[in-house]
Amino acid sequence: MLKDDFYTVDKIDKLSENEYDAFIQLNRDHTIFEGHFPGKPIVPGVCMLQIVKEIVSSLINKNISLKVSKNIKFTALIDPTINSYLRLNLLIDESEGGEIKVKNTSYFGTTGAVKMDLNYVIG
Repeated sequence: MLKDDFYTVDKIDKLSENEYDAFIQLNRDHTIFEGHFPGKPIVPGVCMLQIVKEIVSSLINKNISLKVSKNIKFTALIDPTINSYLRLNLLIDESEGGEIKVKNTSYFGTTGAVKMDLNYVIG
């Protein structure tokens, strides 16, 4: 779990029945950045995947596991010493079969940094 160590949630706005904006603050002094990368910290992609999972899990109040990542695009590097405040737009679709489909776009300022289409299962 990265919450409250690697990042903290500032607030979550519910935009519609299944759309949210989550605002997070990255811990720019976290030890992950000592190795990724020394002198030029960049948020690892796997950390962004975990952040999305943790936030979605808390929003739907269920433990979830990644089933498949259909599309992941990193369009800008997130340097926490320059851009430590992020907005994650989350569109969550829970199907009757127990699958949770998530579309995420993460931003710093107005710059889109990450786009993901992810499918989770409960458990």
